[in-house]
Amino acid sequence: MTLDRLPARTPVALATLLVLTTVSCASLQPDSLPEVSVINLRLSDMTLLESTAEFEVRIINPGHNPLSIDGGSFAISLGGLRVGRGVYDQALVVPRYGTATVKVPVYLNNIALATRLKPLLDSRQIDYAIDSTLFRPDLPLGLRKVRSHGKGTLDFNPSQRTGSSQER
Repeated sequence: MTLDRLPARTPVALATLLVLTTVSCASLQPDSLPEVSVINLRLSDMTLLESTAEFEVRIINPGHNPLSIDGGSFAISLGGLRVGRGVYDQALVVPRYGTATVKVPVYLNNIALATRLKPLLDSRQIDYAIDSTLFRPDLPLGLRKVRSHGKGTLDFNPSQRTGSSQER
């Protein structure tokens, strides 16, 4: 069948179908992406090759709907160096326009940190970056993994609150 034999309304119908498909797929997207930041850091177990740190992570929901999360993974960088990865396996709901905090154990590679850690600690401030993948069970397949990137500075000065995070 050639274009000159198609009914006159076919291009209009195809254009309408394309617009409806695009709009319906866009409506399946989350209304706002969550923001993730580190608000505290505590070292726990230390061995020769690996240390365990507990990162307290704040998840901010800037959206109108509650944010259901069923676990996630977090990659942590300190001073520009990727130092470890942690996972959180609990379900939680962050209220609309609300926040929640989770404690994430992160396993740090001591060899990677050995040459960089002392200058970072001596400076009393550590820039961090956190790359998060949160699992959203309330979204359709293919959209359930939501990625987020946060960065800031952990300030360990005595005049400041230990472990505070300032978003940049």
